[in-house]
Amino acid sequence: MTEQFKNPETLEECLVLQAHFIGIPKITKKTYIEFCKRGKVLQMLGVGFWTNGRMPTLAEVEQHIDLETNASKLDPQQWQYTIQKLLQDLTNTLIENERSINTESTVLSDV
Repeated sequence: MTEQFKNPETLEECLVLQAHFIGIPKITKKTYIEFCKRGKVLQMLGVGFWTNGRMPTLAEVEQHIDLETNASKLDPQQWQYTIQKLLQDLTNTLIENERSINTESTVLSDV
C-alpha cells in the first residue's frame, strides 16, 4: 500500500480511515466486531493508524457504534482478496529489498 494519507489526530478520524481500508462503511451493533477484527488483521501485518502503530480496540470501536463514513463496502470474499494482495505486496517488497542488498554486496565484493 503506497497511498499517502494524513495521520489521524482523533480516534474518530482513525476509525474513518480504518473504514476505508477494511471496507465497512458504518459501525453498527452487527458490524463492530468484524470492524475490529479486520483492523486487527491490518495491525498484525504492520499497519496501524492509531497510537503506537495499533488499531482501535474492541471497546473503542464499540463506543463509536453508528459512526457512518463514505467508505466502499467489501464483502468477506473481497476482504480476503484485499488481504491476500497486501500479503503479496509486502512479500514482494521484502524480496526486492533482499535483492537490492545482494546486488550491493556483489558490487562491493567486485571492487
